[in-house]
Amino acid sequence: MHIDQLNAQHTIFMRVDTCLATLTQDIGEPVRAFYAELAANGITPKAPLVFVYRDLDGDIHRPFSLEVAQPVDEDSRARYRGKHTVGTLKPMHCVQRVHQGTLADMGERTYAALFEDLAKAEIATGQECREVYTVFNGVDASDNLTHVQIEVLQDAG
Repeated sequence: MHIDQLNAQHTIFMRVDTCLATLTQDIGEPVRAFYAELAANGITPKAPLVFVYRDLDGDIHRPFSLEVAQPVDEDSRARYRGKHTVGTLKPMHCVQRVHQGTLADMGERTYAALFEDLAKAEIATGQECREVYTVFNGVDASDNLTHVQIEVLQDAG
């Protein structure tokens, strides 16, 4: 199993309080408002939107704060004066897999298989998972492409 090193990325981000059971319903309007606010401030995305999940335990009803991060260049980050937070995605060692299809089947088809492969390879995971929405044509679109990235401990592999 190949382990990738992700570099730090400058971002502007927001948090959405949600749980896995209601995630799709909870994020739609806040993400649209986030994009509108970035556009109103003249911010051009540098890379696809990233959802950052931390410390999930598999309980689909346990509340957590999802970080919705838009990678931006340094100039955009420096001049941003909107209501969201300027930050940086930390560098991360991870394994990743591309999920093609609807968001509803990502857990069963992609996450489950990836965690199974990690367990078989005896690779210890960290506390963070990211989803990078490379192609997003709607929650139910079969042609979505999402990079699922699971943090692994630095000495793994």
